[in-house]
Amino acid sequence: MSQTLLLPRWILTMKPGEDTLEHHALLIDGERIAAVGPREALLAQYPQAERVELPEQILIPGLINGHAHSAMTLLRGVADDVPLMDWLQNHIWPLEKKWVSEAWTYLGSRLAAAEGLRSGTTYINDMYFFPTAIARAAVDTGVRAAVSMNVIDFPTGYASGPDDYIAKGVAAYEQYKGEKLLDWTSAPHAPYTVSDETFIKLRDQAARPGREARHPDALPHPRDGGRGGGRPQGPWRAPDRAARQARPLQRAHDRRAHGAPR
Repeated sequence: MSQTLLLPRWILTMKPGEDTLEHHALLIDGERIAAVGPREALLAQYPQAERVELPEQILIPGLINGHAHSAMTLLRGVADDVPLMDWLQNHIWPLEKKWVSEAWTYLGSRLAAAEGLRSGTTYINDMYFFPTAIARAAVDTGVRAAVSMNVIDFPTGYASGPDDYIAKGVAAYEQYKGEKLLDWTSAPHAPYTVSDETFIKLRDQAARPGREARHPDALPHPRDGGRGGGRPQGPWRAPDRAARQARPLQRAHDRRAHGAPR
């Protein structure tokens, strides 16, 4: 098994109470971090290891992108100066309907992974359509990812409705289950695009992953009357009275749709 010594100027371990280490080294044994210690000690202990000199660099743990729609790197800059619901309904959703496909999602996800790795991001919590494309892009680039079983209540170029989204998500999960770079989440889009009935279906489906990704507070902007520039037409729905009076996380808890014990 190959061994590599990384030899930076500084190492930031993020260990509580530990200062930045200077003139230390980090040993990679195969695919695992095997040791961190004084530079000269590790050089003497592992003389055959490949050496990577990083004389003016700081070595830090990989960064985590906690919420991403990676394929949307291909839509970067589109209508980025308008309110949320205007942006979604009049710009993003029409473009997604026109362009989004398995191949499109793969290319956008792969570009996002490359950009992330270049900046030190080694884990992406992704939430988008075509999870097989997201999974394949992560595996092909070597980035770790949480892949979502994305669900929304209206049809897109990916699925025809909630049951179709769930079925395709479960199939993708089964296809890639066990892949060491991947975790899986269920991903109801948001309280204003996913009904309580769909939340409950996700809660109850047998193959559901153990974590959830969504937009709990991505509600239409109150500056625009609570509806992002007037009442939008189409997929947006006004929640029922009880839902309007409950905060989003409380609403999810009431439906036990976020992984709470049943």
